[in-house]
Amino acid sequence: MKVLQVIDSLRPGGAENMAVNLANLLVNHVEGSYLCCTRESGVLEERLNPDVIYLCLNKRNSLDVKALLRFSDFIRKNNIDIVHAHSTSYFFSCLAKFLNPGLKIVWHDHYGESENVSKRREPILKLLSRYFAGILVVNGTLEKWVRNNFYVANIKQLKNFVQLYSDENHSSNFEFLGNGESFKIICVANLRPQKNHLVLLKAFEKLQQKNISLHLFGDNPDTIYSRKVLRAIENSRKSDRIFFYGVQQNITSILPKAQIGVLPSRSEGLPLVLLEYSLAGLPIICTRVGQNEEVVGDFGKVVEPNNSELLAEAIVDYLDNIEKRRQDSSKLKTKIEKEYNPSVIRKDLLKFYNLILD
Repeated sequence: MKVLQVIDSLRPGGAENMAVNLANLLVNHVEGSYLCCTRESGVLEERLNPDVIYLCLNKRNSLDVKALLRFSDFIRKNNIDIVHAHSTSYFFSCLAKFLNPGLKIVWHDHYGESENVSKRREPILKLLSRYFAGILVVNGTLEKWVRNNFYVANIKQLKNFVQLYSDENHSSNFEFLGNGESFKIICVANLRPQKNHLVLLKAFEKLQQKNISLHLFGDNPDTIYSRKVLRAIENSRKSDRIFFYGVQQNITSILPKAQIGVLPSRSEGLPLVLLEYSLAGLPIICTRVGQNEEVVGDFGKVVEPNNSELLAEAIVDYLDNIEKRRQDSSKLKTKIEKEYNPSVIRKDLLKFYNLILD
């Protein structure tokens, strides 16, 4: 079996990380593992296993004929059996199927606003879904929506997972800004409205403790929202204790140097960063959206979204209780290692692939 993961870009993001993780996970377990980035590469390319065969098309638009022909030629020359199309890459993948009718398309839905899925309207997706051999989703809400809106026989929920990447240069050289002895809150989330950084900044403003700092990591797409977040940091009366780092190459090596991991989103699917926080040994504070509560269980603090008061209280509670932080982080790490085990997920995925090839 030869499997090609397809994703629009390799800039930091949940779907992008999963495309890379799955390509790496399949190495030595299928005849060939491939990854195609249709639009633009990014920092995640560095995480690809050397045995993953990689193609970047740099397509200029949705109907870039030259890129499509390169893509189709790559599929034919490598005898690809399955194209695993992540998020919006289903469109280009379906165009390739028109040129390669025997190709099997698996669409992987990473939709990150589960709370608003009932309002989702995607007529082109529904039209092209007739060409899907199977659909994978990241949570139960999306599975229900897919089953109610698509006539595809093979539909499966596949858990997200993370892989820890070792890079001694990035990890050993990194130092947090500000007071190195401060209590460090970390938030890893691209500057998008869904992630709701502004409520975290408001919560931080409410904290009375002096020796505490907030460290934000993620992609800055230079949008109205991202500029608003950066202005809020600049204008904060605690601006000397709030730091934005942008994208860092090996965030999993940075996480253990913090004391708490926070995700203040107003909407989510199944965020990879919660898995990364837990495997780094961090206690977690997150909002009750998407699969967050299912991931954290009883071993973290889950608060209502858009409530800076509750978020601040949760931070203070962990700040004042070292033993609670230690117990929660230890139990959560054990839970994640068991329930989001890459080997188990690989077995489920291969079983699904074989099902659609039969």
